[in-house]
Amino acid sequence: MKPINTVGGLGTHNWQTESWDKADNISGDRLVADHSLRIWACYACSLGGCTRVVRSNRDPSVVTEGPEYETLFALGSNCGVDDLDKIIETDRLCDDYGLDTISFGGAIGFVMECFQRGLLTEQDSGGIDFSFGNGDALNAAAHLVAKQEGFGKFLGQGVKAMAAQIGQGADRFACHIRGLEPPGHSARALKVMGIGYAVSTRGGSHHDARPSLEYRLDLEQRRSTKGKVSMAYDTADWSAVRDSMIVCSFCEGVFGFMLGQDHVDLINHTVGWDLTLEELAEIGCRVHTLERSFNCREGLRRKDDTVPRRFLHEKIPDGQSKGLRLKPEELQQMLDAYYDRRGWDENGVPKIETLSRLGLEDLVSIF
Repeated sequence: MKPINTVGGLGTHNWQTESWDKADNISGDRLVADHSLRIWACYACSLGGCTRVVRSNRDPSVVTEGPEYETLFALGSNCGVDDLDKIIETDRLCDDYGLDTISFGGAIGFVMECFQRGLLTEQDSGGIDFSFGNGDALNAAAHLVAKQEGFGKFLGQGVKAMAAQIGQGADRFACHIRGLEPPGHSARALKVMGIGYAVSTRGGSHHDARPSLEYRLDLEQRRSTKGKVSMAYDTADWSAVRDSMIVCSFCEGVFGFMLGQDHVDLINHTVGWDLTLEELAEIGCRVHTLERSFNCREGLRRKDDTVPRRFLHEKIPDGQSKGLRLKPEELQQMLDAYYDRRGWDENGVPKIETLSRLGLEDLVSIF
């Protein structure tokens, strides 16, 4: 929370800005100091454990795993809520109900901006005040969405569907990528996430292309698109192999942010294979091309590989990344380069020769 806010990429008030003067109130430091009970870890964890078990001070009966960064962003800065008790309590509700906190917080942040702009009122929401900063709205909304009652039936459709029904220009600030609300990694402050979200199989996901490397760059390096396509491509191949290996995402800091000899050795020593690094990278490419082929069969094309209008046309207004945005022409240039490297045509459809090279010849006839 604090480092990303310092970089100037912390989505705040439905991404209207990307720095927040209240970020410290919901930081990991504050969570550990005021709410932590213990740390849990998977067996043989290389990191010492990432799961923080915490308690609400307002209601000590509420204990939850987390909230981790994405939840603190989605329910916190994105909604203008700096009350950790209310975030913890809503996080537990989302866990119990099976609600994804990123999409849930993204939907609420969008509704809060609709309230701010006068497109929705308490008359629409059944009396709930969805003003930015109202933490009580989080808890109430979780119950309604899970039970599909009242305003929750509308809210539970997500940002894309709500914006279409509201109209009145709501699509201008509807933050989603192909219907999936983005996580807390900026497509404006981090151009690798701009191209990464656009080509992600799932839409607004940070588990294809990864943001970790670009956070280490200074402002001038982040301002440029140079190297960002390679960064998105290489981290996405690592993500595909990582998921196939059933290895934790956070181990990228231990074994490397891109595929390397350590990953080859892990597989070869475990399974008894004799893979090379080039062959392992091709497996990552095959996974992505297979997924892309499925999406293209369902109608996905270049026109769908984009990011929210706000990220393309509105500059970050303040903070350390002030002035940054993903210019439309930059996105198009990066799409050209990414498609070319993947062996997809100018419309984002895998070429016949690419499918053949990857052993996916049986997919040739599906487009």
